[in-house]
Amino acid sequence: MALLLRAHAPGRGCSACGFSDWYSTYRVAETTAAAKIIIDTASDQILGAHLLGPGYSELINTFGLAIKLGLTTRQLKSVTATYPSLGSDLGSLL
Repeated sequence: MALLLRAHAPGRGCSACGFSDWYSTYRVAETTAAAKIIIDTASDQILGAHLLGPGYSELINTFGLAIKLGLTTRQLKSVTATYPSLGSDLGSLL
């Protein structure tokens, strides 16, 4: 499902953003960070995630688990994460 676009995915939502200016990125002196989250708008389930940036192996595992368990964005946003960490950015990405 790589690079699924809205036009090719009826009933699917796509949240994409660049966040190189977020604290979690610039605190480690990085200049590039972005994410694309694919969501089934009917069920609010997360279908896929593309992440680019420093340390995102931490966050991609969370998305992989959410997809495997069929979690909704609402459920994933309710997770409490330590701050500052990439996990604390999770709610803002969705």
